[in-house]
Amino acid sequence: MAQLGLRSDALEQLKRSLNRFEGLSNPGALQKALQQSGFFLESQLRQLVLSGGYLPEGDIKAELLRILDRVNRKIGAKSGDTEEELDALFLLKERLESGLAGITLQQVASFKRNEGGHQGWFFEIPYRTDDGVETLTILIERDNASLDEHEDRQDWKVLLSLELKPLGEMQAELFLRGKRISVVIYSEQEKTAQLVNSQLDALKLGLESRGLEVSVLRCQSGIRDVKKKKVFIDVWMKRHEQQVGNKKTASSGTSLFWCGCSASHCQGEGATAEKISEIAERYEIPLIQDASLTSLLSTVPLGDEIPENLYLAVAEVLAHVYRISGMIDSYE
Repeated sequence: MAQLGLRSDALEQLKRSLNRFEGLSNPGALQKALQQSGFFLESQLRQLVLSGGYLPEGDIKAELLRILDRVNRKIGAKSGDTEEELDALFLLKERLESGLAGITLQQVASFKRNEGGHQGWFFEIPYRTDDGVETLTILIERDNASLDEHEDRQDWKVLLSLELKPLGEMQAELFLRGKRISVVIYSEQEKTAQLVNSQLDALKLGLESRGLEVSVLRCQSGIRDVKKKKVFIDVWMKRHEQQVGNKKTASSGTSLFWCGCSASHCQGEGATAEKISEIAERYEIPLIQDASLTSLLSTVPLGDEIPENLYLAVAEVLAHVYRISGMIDSYE
């Protein structure tokens, strides 16, 4: 990075700010990771316009936008760069845009209730490993049919997808109503499924130690969908493609790329838009106008209503997965 004329610590600092997987087993750290995932950036900017406050530090999308802006300015200058350096800059630009596109897809997929009457939040949470950076996929759904019920009778569902060496790919479904929790775990590897089943009593005790009442707890071999991690976003995008109004095109990255999603988008017209831009500039977040997505990204629900018990349950499942990852090699 230094030889490209960019601050060499920018990406490294962003990487160091990521949790290790075991850190996500802390409910507070898990909640913070979701809040800083970039998913809520535009909604938080809009909230600042409406009610003041401050933008929390460490937002991943904001950091990616800042780095991309520096890369674009360096590419535009074209002074003193060798062909090799320019190729490296364009490769970095492509990767940054792919990451931003992924976050924007998550936001778009979550802006509106799906056909079943559920509000959803779709996250891809990066975490550090000894080998690099991996991703934990989380889809949180609330059944809005139970919205008028007391919070103890509201229905929530969580889908998790991850791949943690040496366990292989794993998925989990959690169903929560008040303090009652049901968990079904899926494992790609038969050996991992057998180990998880042998340790279900420990998971049950862990969930109960969080104050939860366990109704169903089981593990089975086989992943729910051959599309693996893309199953969640594919399902959501099929539901919402017609409502967004943008055409999807193939990306050189790992997911669909939406027109204009390589930068943040400014919501509102007139004075409101100007205020959002002013706030973004104050935080050194480069924004562009994009009429096709402005009304969506700043109205993504902030998730304030997600219950604490949900974070407790997910954190305990992740803690259990981490514990058994240290047991798999010696399991017979």
